[in-house]
Amino acid sequence: MNKIRKALLMTEEEYECLILHHWFEWCEKYALNQDELQKFLANAALFRWWKSLYDHMEVEFYKKLPFESDDSKKGRYLLHLQCVLKVRNFFSKSLMSNAKKLELHG
Repeated sequence: MNKIRKALLMTEEEYECLILHHWFEWCEKYALNQDELQKFLANAALFRWWKSLYDHMEVEFYKKLPFESDDSKKGRYLLHLQCVLKVRNFFSKSLMSNAKKLELHG
């Protein structure tokens, strides 16, 4: 979301890295081992589900921004974290089960 990236005063690369970092942390939280972690990270359906939740929480951030953040980059970043890290409380049992069935090659 370009408006979110701009609100965070980030470059495209910084914003993309932030999202991938949060995705990795979410996968790490729910994976029981390295094999599951790799399967979760590689599963497009699981990522799409997670990203739709993340996007919804970013909209919450954008709505709160004028009221709950100072205008600094750090203040915006902290408000963003407060909103999007709620994604850690959600998981899709069915998508995670499907991801665990994935055969990894390499």
